[in-house]
Amino acid sequence: MALLHVTITGRDPRHLTELMTKHRVVVGSHRRKRNGEVVVDAYVPPNKVGWLEERGYAVAVLEDEETAAKQRQQENRE
Repeated sequence: MALLHVTITGRDPRHLTELMTKHRVVVGSHRRKRNGEVVVDAYVPPNKVGWLEERGYAVAVLEDEETAAKQRQQENRE
């Protein structure tokens, strides 16, 4: 399964926590910004990005994990 490494920004920490428990988003870490927003570092399937944005979350894609893994494998072979 392909995964994207993303940051997800939202106002309510409870809702961001529910992403992990109810929607199977893999959350690595989180931090609170000065304006009160909460940012989580997460891994999600590509089809979840639009779904999250429709629900009011700001999503920034950092890396496509599948592509990055293939590049690392190629580098190790060389």
